[in-house]
Amino acid sequence: MKLLNTTIISILLTMLINSIALSAPPGISNENTDKTIILTLKLAGTEYRILDVNIIDERLPTRLVHNDDSNNIDFNFENDQGVIMGKGSITNPNILRGILNEHNNDLPHSQEQLTDSTFILRYPYSEGMQILKLIDVNTGKQANSRRSLNQSTTTDVNLDFSNML
Repeated sequence: MKLLNTTIISILLTMLINSIALSAPPGISNENTDKTIILTLKLAGTEYRILDVNIIDERLPTRLVHNDDSNNIDFNFENDQGVIMGKGSITNPNILRGILNEHNNDLPHSQEQLTDSTFILRYPYSEGMQILKLIDVNTGKQANSRRSLNQSTTTDVNLDFSNML
């Protein structure tokens, strides 16, 4: 019985520690973590822009990336001096995966790269966040004429949302 109680306590402690660790990524300070910033972003062609910014007085969990995919979008939240106030990674919302062509019986699941999409990024908010930096975003542009048509370059995109707060 004592072994069973110890095991249950151990499991509960592990679950508690995991829930705390998953609720906020490392690099976010403990102050102002009771707020969440919600950004609505739009991709049009190769240009990202912020359509809307909302800060709510509730702590919503961050969306976790469950796979180590080279198509993930890494991001930083920075203040106006370029100091990183938070960082994370999301599954690229511009890649549509699933059953995309119901008449293609050979490939039940496929993937499509969108060039026009709108998506939401949610993150714990800290006072001073002003810039969203999307890191190594696939732009689809060629670096030089020697690259093949299928290769694309990557670039960082800085989106200042301070005027929308």
